[in-house]
Amino acid sequence: PWNRFNRKHYETLAQSAFRGFSGFARGNEHNWPRGVTRVDVHLDLLDWRVGPKVLERAVLASRLRKQMQRMEQQGPRSTEPNVIGILTHHRAMNDDAWLALEALFDVFLQNGLRAADPKTLFGV
Repeated sequence: PWNRFNRKHYETLAQSAFRGFSGFARGNEHNWPRGVTRVDVHLDLLDWRVGPKVLERAVLASRLRKQMQRMEQQGPRSTEPNVIGILTHHRAMNDDAWLALEALFDVFLQNGLRAADPKTLFGV
């Protein structure tokens, strides 16, 4: 996922061979290009104000539960897919980050959530 993607590049994205895009969810994206499926991430494992440093597991679990509540409140009329994305950072992932991700997956399982197939999400 791209956590920063400027709107001025939307047209380029639409003209490219990209079929899907994942960025950090910040609300409704206006003028999103047709034909490019957007499936955003909602949780960042890292706290960039002090690091990169892995957020405490309790903070991650709390944010996950809040996102689950938002999705429940939106209900079936939401135009967004029923997905919670997790932002990882290939250069900053260390043992603590992988353990935090594993703990988040445990919270997913405890709440009846499951992994989504990217091919299904992006229509590939």
